[in-house]
Parts: sequence; C-alpha cells; structure tokens
Amino acid sequence: MADRYDPKQIEPKWQRIWADEHTWEVSNDDAATQPSAYILEMLPYPSGEPHIGHLKTYSVGDAVAHFRRRNGDIVLHPMGYDAFGLPAENHAIRT
Repeated sequence: MADRYDPKQIEPKWQRIWADEHTWEVSNDDAATQPSAYILEMLPYPSGEPHIGHLKTYSVGDAVAHFRRRNGDIVLHPMGYDAFGLPAENHAIRT
C-alpha cells in the first residue's frame, strides 16, 4: 500500500520546482514571431455519470497543449463549462 499523501511534505517541493522553472508564467514577448496554437476540445458539461469519454477528450488536449508550451509555442487552451442540461437533470433525479 502506498504512503498516505502528506501535502505539507510534498507540495513545497513541487512549488519550488514550478517557481524555478517559471511553469505558470506566460510572456508576450516576440508573440508575433513564435509559433502559436489554439487547442480546444469539447467543453465539459454535466451529462450524468462520468465516463471514459471524459478522460480521453480532456487528457489528449491537455497533453497536446502542454507539449506545445514546453516546446516554446504560444498556446491558447481555453476551458469553459457548458450549462446544466436535461441529461444532468435526469441523472440527478435518478440518483
């Protein structure tokens, strides 16, 4: 069995690495000369039970966006949220 997750032990390590690598910083310098990408998968919406389609859809887009960013491209990867609809309402009634 794996050790219990201890955020006080683990989080400082990764926050330090992210700060050193400037992971979450985005520069607009040379924006006109750098390759750019717009990566959009279907927007999430509550359609009832989560299924493998959710994982397949969002993980691929996230991996592509991360790869392009790590290779120096300027990436716009929006994540919105669709409104609740009838499938979500029916699922809520059933469960």
